[in-house]
Amino acid sequence: MAQPRNVPYTTTLAYYNIPEKDNGLSNFIFAKDKQERQFFLVVAYYESGWNGWGYIEIGTLLAIKYDYILPVDKATPAIEIKEIDQYII
Repeated sequence: MAQPRNVPYTTTLAYYNIPEKDNGLSNFIFAKDKQERQFFLVVAYYESGWNGWGYIEIGTLLAIKYDYILPVDKATPAIEIKEIDQYII
């Protein structure tokens, strides 16, 4: 069962899948955190919107917020997404 939580940003270390579309960029991607939990990220929740969405690459570090974690076989939807400056870490 999903656990309701008010969580801080959690680092998603490996964004691993960008679904391909014939007519441009996909508006969603999938990512995993250190615990191998899957997350579903949609451009509407990305702080840079479409302007930065196309620059996300495999391995880009992202910080996300979510309402609750779904079961391990489902991807948890992110409700806020920010890119992490890799030079600060």
